[in-house]
Amino acid sequence: MAHGADIGLAFDGDADRCFVIDETGAPLSPSAVTALVARREIARAQALGEDHPTVIHNLITSRAVPELITHDGGRAVRTRVGHSFIKATMAAEGAVFGGEERVRWSV
Repeated sequence: MAHGADIGLAFDGDADRCFVIDETGAPLSPSAVTALVARREIARAQALGEDHPTVIHNLITSRAVPELITHDGGRAVRTRVGHSFIKATMAAEGAVFGGEERVRWSV
């Protein structure tokens, strides 16, 4: 807001997770971010000749995420909550992307 930015990105310490805020400083839904990035990565993999690229999502992600993945020609694979499970499943499945909805705490 103070800088007139359209989007804000915050990465964790090893840059394997990204948190997104909009132009008002409100956080974007992790499911929405997962769906947007999944759509892009599916299209990129298909352009390189990959049939049904795999995208990983965890079990608390919105139902819209696997529906969009399937609609766009990808293969949705669900995993347990936790980035270690996402990473392991991505490696085992040869996934092009993995998105995770996180449990939120109020302080």
